Amino acid sequence: ITMVLYDLKLIDFSARGGSAVGGEEPFAKFRAHGLLIRGGKKISKSRGNVISPDEYIERYGADTVRTYLMFLGPLADGGDWSDRGIIGAYRFLNRVWSFVHETRNTKHETQDKGMLAARHRTIKKVTEDMEGLRYNTAIATLMEFLNYVSGFKLHASRKEVETLLSLLAPFAPHITEELWEQLGNAGSVHNQKWPAYDPKLVQEEVVRLVLQVNGKVRNVVEAPADITEEEARKLALGNKQIQKWLAGKAPKKIIFVPGKVINVVV
Repeated sequence: ITMVLYDLKLIDFSARGGSAVGGEEPFAKFRAHGLLIRGGKKISKSRGNVISPDEYIERYGADTVRTYLMFLGPLADGGDWSDRGIIGAYRFLNRVWSFVHETRNTKHETQDKGMLAARHRTIKKVTEDMEGLRYNTAIATLMEFLNYVSGFKLHASRKEVETLLSLLAPFAPHITEELWEQLGNAGSVHNQKWPAYDPKLVQEEVVRLVLQVNGKVRNVVEAPADITEEEARKLALGNKQIQKWLAGKAPKKIIFVPGKVINVVV
């Protein structure tokens, strides 16, 4: 249909870059999805293991099937279909439904710093994963966010609820549209501006700093995200596990990678 419309000169792709062949193609880059397998075998008619979506849509709903297919793995890799696995996606969407109904009358504003940071980190991660076609990790991030805010449901703000629905909408368009309307919002959730994050709020306050001796991991400790090299040096040399491996030897050199690792060379 697209090529017919192009031949009739009703549409033109040159303004979008098109392909190297005179801009005749609607897309500048081709991406192939991976294969679905079931029980270790490729799903195909010849093997007789084709999955009819109608059965699962009837049982779990179209949103569950969509979400599960995108959760199976990266788009280019495909994934292994499991009847047991789809139940996880079904339970996740049911938890979203329950969470929104339990918090839809909230009057709270986001005050908890942890919740505020979690929301902005979620927006950043989901946005980046979707742009990279890593739908599976985007959905996993939404699951983690739901787990986090569910623990504070009595204090969750309207912003957390609406952000969850906006980020989930591309994966589960029907349930999010229904919940968006039930919240009393005008218009479609799919026409809303995509949530934005504040780079300052996505920075971790605490990091796991790896302590090494001669390149080998000897301990992992929590440290401030902005720890300086001098502070990291004192932390490492004062650590009992590091002292044990140093055995009284003075370090010849210390290699520090901010926020990640400090390596004591003896």
